[in-house]
Amino acid sequence: MAKRRTFIFLVVWLALLILSFFSNFKIDTVKAQSNADLGGGFSTFEWNGFNITIVSSWELIQNETDYDGDGVPDVISTVTFFNDTLMEIYVDDTRETGAYKWACAVINITGFDKVGKWEYNPATDVWTYTGLLNYGYLPYYGLPYEWANETGGYGFIVFGAGSGDKWYRLNFTAGYKEFKIYTGKGSEIISVKPKKIKYSNNEGFHSLDVEVATLKPKFTLYRWSREAFIELQLPNAVSKRRSFRDDMLTQKYDGFEAVYYPRSDIGEYGSFEFEIVFENKPSFNSITINVNFTNLKFYYQPPLYEEYGFSEPFSNSTFSVNATHVMRLINGTWVNEVYRPENVVGSYAVYHAYKMNNEYKAGKAFHIYRPKLIDAEGKTAWAELSVDEKRGVLTITLPQEFLDNAVYPVTIDPTFGYDTIGKSSISYSADYIQGSWFSCPEPGIANSITFYLYSSSYDDGPRKLGIYRRSDNSFVGGTAEYSGEPSPGWVTHPLESPQPLLSAEDYWLVHWGEDYALRYDSGTGKGGRQSVEYPGSWPDPWNPTSEDRIYSIYCTYTAEAANNPPNAPTLNSPSANSRFDPSESVQFTWTFSDPDAGDSQSAYQFQLDDDSDFSSPIIDTGKVSSSTSSTTQTLPSTVGLYYWRVKTWDSNDAEGAWSSGRPIIVDRVQVTLSISDNRIDIGTAMSWSFTATYAYDGSSATNYVTVTLNDTTTKNTVGKWAFTVSSITDSNYGLTAFTSNTVEVIWDALNATNYVVDAENGLVYVKVVYCYGNQPVPGANVSYAGLYAETNSSGWATFNVSSLANVGYNSTAAPLQDSTYGITVSLQNATIPFEKETVSPFVIKASAPITNADWNDVEGKLSFSSSGTIYVDVGDYGPPYQVEVNNEVWTNWSYDSTNQRVRINNVASTVVLVWEEGGGGEGGQSGGFIPPQPEEPVPQLPIVPPTVPPETMVNFGIFIIVIVIVGAFAYKQLESSQKTSAKWRKRREQAKKPIKWKRKKRFE
Repeated sequence: MAKRRTFIFLVVWLALLILSFFSNFKIDTVKAQSNADLGGGFSTFEWNGFNITIVSSWELIQNETDYDGDGVPDVISTVTFFNDTLMEIYVDDTRETGAYKWACAVINITGFDKVGKWEYNPATDVWTYTGLLNYGYLPYYGLPYEWANETGGYGFIVFGAGSGDKWYRLNFTAGYKEFKIYTGKGSEIISVKPKKIKYSNNEGFHSLDVEVATLKPKFTLYRWSREAFIELQLPNAVSKRRSFRDDMLTQKYDGFEAVYYPRSDIGEYGSFEFEIVFENKPSFNSITINVNFTNLKFYYQPPLYEEYGFSEPFSNSTFSVNATHVMRLINGTWVNEVYRPENVVGSYAVYHAYKMNNEYKAGKAFHIYRPKLIDAEGKTAWAELSVDEKRGVLTITLPQEFLDNAVYPVTIDPTFGYDTIGKSSISYSADYIQGSWFSCPEPGIANSITFYLYSSSYDDGPRKLGIYRRSDNSFVGGTAEYSGEPSPGWVTHPLESPQPLLSAEDYWLVHWGEDYALRYDSGTGKGGRQSVEYPGSWPDPWNPTSEDRIYSIYCTYTAEAANNPPNAPTLNSPSANSRFDPSESVQFTWTFSDPDAGDSQSAYQFQLDDDSDFSSPIIDTGKVSSSTSSTTQTLPSTVGLYYWRVKTWDSNDAEGAWSSGRPIIVDRVQVTLSISDNRIDIGTAMSWSFTATYAYDGSSATNYVTVTLNDTTTKNTVGKWAFTVSSITDSNYGLTAFTSNTVEVIWDALNATNYVVDAENGLVYVKVVYCYGNQPVPGANVSYAGLYAETNSSGWATFNVSSLANVGYNSTAAPLQDSTYGITVSLQNATIPFEKETVSPFVIKASAPITNADWNDVEGKLSFSSSGTIYVDVGDYGPPYQVEVNNEVWTNWSYDSTNQRVRINNVASTVVLVWEEGGGGEGGQSGGFIPPQPEEPVPQLPIVPPTVPPETMVNFGIFIIVIVIVGAFAYKQLESSQKTSAKWRKRREQAKKPIKWKRKKRFE
């Protein structure tokens, strides 16, 4: 059975699909599901020149329940909508046994009174028309009364009682309909309701286009292919019942009805009537309607006396003005100058916010006429209308006295006209240039000017139409002169050649003639007029007096090809993260591009900021007129990360988008100089090095940077020089800006500037200083007479010449090297006035040259030549018997027995020391050694002999012991030798008198 049903269903479905194709039916097949939107349908018909479309929706309210408890609904309905008048119901009785009965009924709420029925026979696969459904009282057919509460128990009977699967097609009356379909036992309910009604006419770009919601008091008026609209809605109102007859929708609410319908007798392209009908006196006298709109502006149309500056109607012997008329007495005849219909007084003219040209004509979209109240006896009154654009509210204020005395019902009829012309008219016999200013939305060539001529009897020419630029009131172009009596309506005059080129700015469109008969709407500051005698040449510029009028005049122009703004520029240089010196002058370049072929750059704007959001640019050029895709800017002086970007304008002055921000870095090199020694020998090169980093991020720059110092690094003279970096070369980023520390280097040498000679004790003191600053040199190695010594902390080196047999006079004391800086150059050595000569067994020491030293051991005389104070170490010989100076006995001498030393003072030349038997000198003076005073003060410091390490002392002791042993052995050998020789004996014999030696045993 199920397979057969499936096959039959497929056949039926295929037939319906073919039928829908050829019949242009719309088919929506929906399985009924709980609370699901089953789609929608529409029906369109024409009524009195208006196209009316009713858009309906279907909704499943409730599903069939499972009465037999088998886990599935007992009756499953599938609804297919072919269009708004034809639907199909397939009912699947899942029980298959027929034990339970089910029913189906259509409950009409509104809108149709006949329903045709077809029934499908699966056995023969044939649809059979069974006639109109019976419309009756549901309980008579065994159906529940409550199914039809809205209709008092009445409905269309589809199937009274039965079982099994069924297919039905139901055909309804076209138009508005609202109904419910019950299947099963009434638990599956499908609700069908119109959602909205659309009204339109065949007027092309200016067609009336209205949508009305059926379930609430809301309607929308569209204009210019829905470029602009007004949406109006009564707040806080819910419809209880709705009805639709012919072209009129009626909604019933608590206390009033809302009625909607189109009209062709008002408005240039028709109008739409929205009536509010009060069945009884309302408790309020104002109606607030919420208004939503786009691309529109509202202009109030006041009584004419207000337009002319009066607070109430005014008249005198030559002039009269009231709400609807302005009259003047001309040549003894009262002439009507301005007329405003009663339903326009207090109304609103609605214009496009910025388009007033070409197909938009003067830019007028709608006219909201002043509402009129009519009671049941035909009495009338005008309501007041006001629109608050900011709040989005339209308010209708009803005259309370009329409401109090009216016979109800009372109808209020705000009408919305689809108009393009002004609803007030003005005519005058005078020489005036007058018109209104409008905005030209884009560049183009002006072709013609059109104005609305409402009366050919007033304006039969001659006339001219013209264009003035609003910014400076300069003349742009005009038409030729025209005469004649054209029919009332829109009159077009072409502009004379060459037709003017318009840019995207405001222009005056004006009429000039001896007479005029124009249409207008009131509009604050939109009009202007100037008295200029006609005919003549157009005044350039003109000087208009402002008027609050929007005249019905517009310009038709041919727009230039739509210009696209330029693309965001492509940034060329510098590249991202390039580095530059602070305050460097940098050229920034980019590439201009535009979607429009032939467009070129006309201007640019450059910005540089330390933040990528460019919220507070450090450099902002503003708009700079230039076709060059580059700019040179001076960077900030502060190291850091910056971003730059550019935007451009094309040759049509269209502004492009900003480029993306590109980062660059302001940076400098930080150089740190280092030196190995800060005191070096003159004539040698300074040893130096450096490290370098980039200030922005601290990264190393040493391997990329070459530095140049501020001075040469070798000096041949003593002095101190300061060195810093004078310039750098950066191979990485090309930076030249840098910071550098300063290092100081002293080129120096050693000087032996002072000395002290202690001739008595055989000591020589030499002082070493640095040439630069004359500071003592501690730890310097100094050579003298073959000896080496090291200076102490005061710069003095001590030489003990006791170990030397001879020291030549004026021997040089030379500094060799200091231990602190390694200075080896000596500019001044010390020449020491000291001599030591050994004439065995005597040692002669003097601060003067010693010459001709001789020891006559036969005579016991020591002789030599010198000067000054002389010291002679005599050892065991003791003091001489006599001292002679220049062959005279000299008494100015002394003997130091402790040191076995003879001191001879004030010697001038030859000195002879004579030893005689008995020893000891006569007249000699003894006294301590007084060393000669240095030429410069000697520092009061203890004379510190060279320090001898302990190990050296041990070795020296061993050396002395060995010497003593060897000496003793030699002495014994000498004693064992011949004590006297023949020669010696002969000399003694020849001596005149014997010499007695102090130590005879030494020679025995």
